[in-house]
Amino acid sequence: MRLQANVYWSLVCAIGLFGGILNGALGVGAAIFMVPLMTMVLGLPQLTAQGSVLWIMIPMSLMSALRYSTQPGMALDYSVIFLMAIVAVVGANIGSSIAFALPAAVLKKVFGAFVVLAGIQMLVSK
Repeated sequence: MRLQANVYWSLVCAIGLFGGILNGALGVGAAIFMVPLMTMVLGLPQLTAQGSVLWIMIPMSLMSALRYSTQPGMALDYSVIFLMAIVAVVGANIGSSIAFALPAAVLKKVFGAFVVLAGIQMLVSK
């Protein structure tokens, strides 16, 4: 099914808007929301959706981080942030190598399982 251009771009904007709201309100990267919609609704391949969301998350997360860091009384530990960011870059390099090595169908199932398990954990935790 091929969407009309105006419908396609409206969906792109809606997914971006709600992904940004989730990012700012819940502190999530919004990939949990955006990747499935980009594959199911926009018809993008799994790796393309993941790569796109990673680029989208840079300015989106910077805006949220700036808003949080300027909030009065916010006590962010920048030494933790800096160290974790460095280690996360190493992890991202390893993770992207794994993603490129997996078949798309397996990657989609792993992503889905992660989303379900994360959701269950959030629902049962205090």
